[in-house]
Amino acid sequence: MNFDKTNVSFSSGVRTNRRSRITQYLDIQEVLSNDKYLGLPTTVGRSKKKPFLFIVDQIKKRMGGWMYKLVSWVGKEVLIKAVA
Repeated sequence: MNFDKTNVSFSSGVRTNRRSRITQYLDIQEVLSNDKYLGLPTTVGRSKKKPFLFIVDQIKKRMGGWMYKLVSWVGKEVLIKAVA
């Protein structure tokens, strides 16, 4: 196991002092809720759409305003799936 590449995430019920003892003992880092792995959020939470809206924003930036208006919703969906 490569401890340089290993992270751990805890549920909200784990106390802070226990988290710090575990991470220090194993010499690994804790994953924060706003971290990303391979460009995607590590934790999603209850809302399944909100954490991934940044993908749609990136695609809008790439396409430009005029091109985004010309592509149908199905075309946009295919583009999102291809880029994501």
